[in-house]
Amino acid sequence: MVSINTSANAAVLASIRQINSDLATTQLRIGTGKKVNSASDNSSVWSIAQAIQSQQSQQDALSSAISVTKSQVDTAVTALDTVAKLLNEAKTLADSGTNASSDYTALMGKIDAINAQIKATVDSASLKGKNWLTDANGVSVTLGYKADGTTANTVSATTKDLYAAAGTGELTDYVGTADATDAATAATYSAAVTTALNAVTQYQASLSSFSSSLGIQQDFMKALSSIRSDAVSQLVDADLTEENAKITALQTQQALAYQALSIGNSSSQNILRLFQ
Repeated sequence: MVSINTSANAAVLASIRQINSDLATTQLRIGTGKKVNSASDNSSVWSIAQAIQSQQSQQDALSSAISVTKSQVDTAVTALDTVAKLLNEAKTLADSGTNASSDYTALMGKIDAINAQIKATVDSASLKGKNWLTDANGVSVTLGYKADGTTANTVSATTKDLYAAAGTGELTDYVGTADATDAATAATYSAAVTTALNAVTQYQASLSSFSSSLGIQQDFMKALSSIRSDAVSQLVDADLTEENAKITALQTQQALAYQALSIGNSSSQNILRLFQ
């Protein structure tokens, strides 16, 4: 007995729909390089990956701020290095003035020129609106956040105004005593230069140490960023070798399914001809 039955074709069509869906998924994975592209792919994995990426975005913002602060500190350290060299030159001149036969007019001219150069160096040690040599307000830097994501871990640094009021600015008293008009005043001035040089050197050492600590924090952040990146990669990245092999298999299945559908349709048509 011959009968016309479309259930086989229906099964083939269902198989084709599934194959096409699997092909689309595999092609998306190959195109994006990810096996989890949205919450619909795997909600739990997607949620974890999003949380890690959110932490990383927060850290990236902190890292940028730390980078700017470190550059500001390094600018100040470099400027203080120049200031120290100029102070040493001023001391050499002052010491030469302890000789009563010195040309004090020429000597003071050289000292005044050095003082002007020192002031210009200090004033130019600014980066992104902050000068650690003329601003005594101090700086607080956020290094990271605790597990709650809101409580910050910070570190503070003392900044100085080297030209603050007399008695407080490291260079104010030195400039104020810029007087080497005879052997006695030259000796006094030499002592003032030594005091200023010591203060500048100490401040430079303090800033260098702070810069070093920020550099260590930057290294830690880079390592942490790499760990997070690897974690997200393991969660959502696709195995492209596996996906490419899968797409080849699916394309073969698709071709066979269409061939089966064609055969099924042909058989139905042949049976119908028997009744014509």
